Amino acid sequence: VKSLGALLEEKVTLTGGAETVEAFLKRSDTDGLTILKGGRLVGDWSAPHMAFGQRHIIFSISKSVTAILAGILQGEGVFDPEAPVTEYIPEAKGSAYGDASVRNVLDMTVSLDFEEAYLDPESAFARYRRATLWNPGGGSESLAAFL
Repeated sequence: VKSLGALLEEKVTLTGGAETVEAFLKRSDTDGLTILKGGRLVGDWSAPHMAFGQRHIIFSISKSVTAILAGILQGEGVFDPEAPVTEYIPEAKGSAYGDASVRNVLDMTVSLDFEEAYLDPESAFARYRRATLWNPGGGSESLAAFL
């Protein structure tokens, strides 16, 4: 196993010729790279504007992480994707998720009235961002109340 420094100096050819891994990460506006091998941390690189422990939006990557964890838990026999959402989250009763199975949520087939209206400060999207404390100024609505 090479050191992180050695890995960052490795040459890769993607577009426009060979460059180091570190040069590619910077050119591609990558915020961070974590390398695991055999379940052990091999290296962790962060862009200059990122700090250890700093919150970071991962958007659709959340789906992959959730699917991996769900698969592990299902394999261990402690999680049933065919169960109703309310079996795991009773507070979802009466919400758009109240009649959905966990599989419906994992497959993103629950019908939600949610428009990503980025510029409307009163939209569901803006309320969601305030409830998760991603927007400055916070808000009086918690994530649980929003959902």
